[in-house]
Amino acid sequence: MIIKIEDLQLQCSIGVYEAEKLAKRNILVCFEIEVNYENILDKNTDNIETVLDYDKIVKTAAQIASVKHYNLLETLCAALGAGILQLSPFVKLCTIEIKKPYAILTAKMVSIKHAFSAVNS
Repeated sequence: MIIKIEDLQLQCSIGVYEAEKLAKRNILVCFEIEVNYENILDKNTDNIETVLDYDKIVKTAAQIASVKHYNLLETLCAALGAGILQLSPFVKLCTIEIKKPYAILTAKMVSIKHAFSAVNS
């Protein structure tokens, strides 16, 4: 099963230039999280406690993005990947795309995308 969150808007301090370090900016984050719910779905359980709660994903991402300044999108992406993988033993794979609007004045946005795999998936 895949959980998708598209264009989650987060505020963070990101960038290598001095002007970028002075104020937080909006970024957009997309998650594709592959989870293994086979045993849970077989039991016909309809309980939020038995699955990965979307709210936990959003709160974790917001906390990681706001806790410090990141120079690079790549560093933030790695921190988000590690945080999401730790949320639940059901997470097998987490693909994250971070979009930084108008990072280049002549482009709508710059983005990076990376997949993180759970060690024991």
